[in-house]
Amino acid sequence: FSSTPPHWLWLSTQLVHKASERTCDDGKPCRVEVWIIERRGANLADTAGLREARAKGDPKIALDYYFGTGAIAPDSDRGGAPSVNATPGAGDAKWRALTESDLAFMADWGFETYAGDADRMIALVKSASGARNVFIAGHSQGGAFVSNYAGRLQGDGKRGVEKLAGLIYLDAITTPGAPGPVPEASITSMACAAASSRSTPTPAARSAPSPDRRGR
Repeated sequence: FSSTPPHWLWLSTQLVHKASERTCDDGKPCRVEVWIIERRGANLADTAGLREARAKGDPKIALDYYFGTGAIAPDSDRGGAPSVNATPGAGDAKWRALTESDLAFMADWGFETYAGDADRMIALVKSASGARNVFIAGHSQGGAFVSNYAGRLQGDGKRGVEKLAGLIYLDAITTPGAPGPVPEASITSMACAAASSRSTPTPAARSAPSPDRRGR
């Protein structure tokens, strides 16, 4: 669970690659698969124009679909270079924004809806790959979902965590396990540990080149 699936792209490729370089107990290269659940809201996006443009190899099809046929015009601020000077859905564009009445059904998308999506995905992973160790991961706000899912009591009387090999958090928030503020001593200890780790880089951090923004 993540803000958008690309957040996991770099990490996923590294996990799969590094796992293949190791040998597991059966004497074969270890195998890791990363399955990503797209947020339900993202599936509401109208991608018809993009898909047609990709299929025909013509980006103007997408521009006409979303912005209209007169979207490209000379831009005086750019020395007359062509630029998109229209808003989505303007003129004869086919794309139209969804309205609140179009999305009334989203009111029923509560935690149990998303947890049900995760249940079905985990079942699919196990049946399709034969995986014995399934981890669930969350990025940002997805971390809170992971925490809640792990503690959720399922229909068979088991907690979600009982069916998982572990939980993974990437720049995530979690659901607190106990009420009340975090003790000052704990905050100080965490801050000191973070400062120590920054001042003493690991050998891997010293020797490994930093990827650029595209993850290369």
